[in-house]
Amino acid sequence: MESLLKKPRPLDEQIVRILQQAERGEKPITAPCKEYGSAENTFYIWRRGFGGLDVPEARQIKELESENARLTSMKPQAAPRRA
Repeated sequence: MESLLKKPRPLDEQIVRILQQAERGEKPITAPCKEYGSAENTFYIWRRGFGGLDVPEARQIKELESENARLTSMKPQAAPRRA
């Protein structure tokens, strides 16, 4: 009996590798969907977000997004008054 719990979302690097395999025709689209317990439309969402990227590029985007989130969450400091 399959577990009722969802599998965790694959890492960005894994998503890029899955998309690359599908582009090369190594695996049909339904194979990674079954492997990760996701719907087929999730594959197309991944492709829209990560299509054409390599693993290092995906890592860099993730780092930039996390830094951007950190910077936007910081309280804006009061601007100095002009005399």
